[in-house]
Amino acid sequence: DDDVWVDDPNSTLYNTWQSRSKTKGQWKSAENMNIPAYKYGFVINYNTERVPGKGSAIFFHIANGHTLGCTAVSEKNIVSILKWLDPDKKPVIIQTPASELSSY
Repeated sequence: DDDVWVDDPNSTLYNTWQSRSKTKGQWKSAENMNIPAYKYGFVINYNTERVPGKGSAIFFHIANGHTLGCTAVSEKNIVSILKWLDPDKKPVIIQTPASELSSY
């Protein structure tokens, strides 16, 4: 209930997962992490250097429709992916038209 992802590019906490109560007043904008879409999911490590304005709060989560910049699948599929995913293998998410896949 207390978790947020700070998306305020003017905050020193930009693009980080934080406790709302412990960081109150240190940011003006943050995404509430306690929503049904985030029941299962993971952070897509984008803009890890936390360059203001370059983008933040990109998640792989549950959805049955479009997202606002994230990647999402059904709850059944995300549970399957999370069971399969092995962070030790350093997975990479490539989002591109199928015709461009050979570039990776």
